[in-house]
Amino acid sequence: MDVVESSPEAVAVSLEGFGESLKFSRHSCLSQASRLVNALVDTKRNFAEQVQAISRSSTIEVQQMAASVRNQMQVLTHDVNAVDKTVGAIDVELRNQVAEASTAISVLLRDQSRISDEVKHWSDDTRRILEELYHIQQSLEALQADIKLLRNDVAAQSKKRNNTQTQVEADLSLRRPFAHPVPLSWEVDVHGIAAAIARDVSEHFEQRFDDIVERVQGLEPIMVPVILPSH
Repeated sequence: MDVVESSPEAVAVSLEGFGESLKFSRHSCLSQASRLVNALVDTKRNFAEQVQAISRSSTIEVQQMAASVRNQMQVLTHDVNAVDKTVGAIDVELRNQVAEASTAISVLLRDQSRISDEVKHWSDDTRRILEELYHIQQSLEALQADIKLLRNDVAAQSKKRNNTQTQVEADLSLRRPFAHPVPLSWEVDVHGIAAAIARDVSEHFEQRFDDIVERVQGLEPIMVPVILPSH
């Protein structure tokens, strides 16, 4: 195998060329590194600007949303207060109406009990009055029958007395042919007797009817309570 021998001059030249090559490579690396750093700085600056822009936009939107929410909360609070006042007023009115209705019901129940008692008393009095009127009617019918019998009896007795009077006058005339007939009064005032009886009976029953009318007028009227609607 052959061995190539180099002279010192050739080695020196070769080393010098290698050094130049290293210098060029180092300069190229530094240049690329500088460009990369500049690119990173630009990217960082652009990113920071974008972040600031987004932050400003988000802040404005958040502030607008917060203002809108505050306005809505104020409107909602006003509406809630108005509804609360309305509900409170309605509650008070309902409580008053319930109290009035309860009082009216109590009064109505009390009056109903009183009216029931009055109706019972009035019904009892009316029943007694009707019974008394019925008895009066029965008495009047019986009295009318008695008066009719009395009239017939008095008429028969009067007729009998008239016949007797005629016979007596005839007998006296025969015994005293030249004397005037002796007048005998055998007549009975049938109509007068009947009128007197009717007058007494009428006064009696008129007094009883007056008493009944006073009793009917004395009945207490039944007052039905009326509950007026509240305005």
